[in-house]
Amino acid sequence: IEVDLGRGCVNYDLIIVEERLQRTSPINEMEGMSGSDLLRVVNEMEASASSSSLSSSSRSRSSLKIGVSVSLEEDCESLRNKGSADVFWSKPPPKPSNGLRNQVMNALLSKRGKSIFICGC
Repeated sequence: IEVDLGRGCVNYDLIIVEERLQRTSPINEMEGMSGSDLLRVVNEMEASASSSSLSSSSRSRSSLKIGVSVSLEEDCESLRNKGSADVFWSKPPPKPSNGLRNQVMNALLSKRGKSIFICGC
């Protein structure tokens, strides 16, 4: 997804979203929004950007969306169907490691139609 912050567009490779969002103060259009709702909005933004003639490179810059939940068994269907998450993590999320990095990198490259990355690290 590309986001214009007034000083150029920023691309995000990974978007990690908790399904059961907690709000400290209600924001009108975000009130009652779940993580899968938020991912649906991100998907719509990506689709809009990829159809724009100004963003021809955004087709290959799709973000990898990771849905996270403390109750993944209950929330997986919503994250998959409603939010179109690519990867699912339960809480606590996996600890950073070379193996996790390689899995995330391969998922991202695969989503973008690129060659798979292999590292013996």
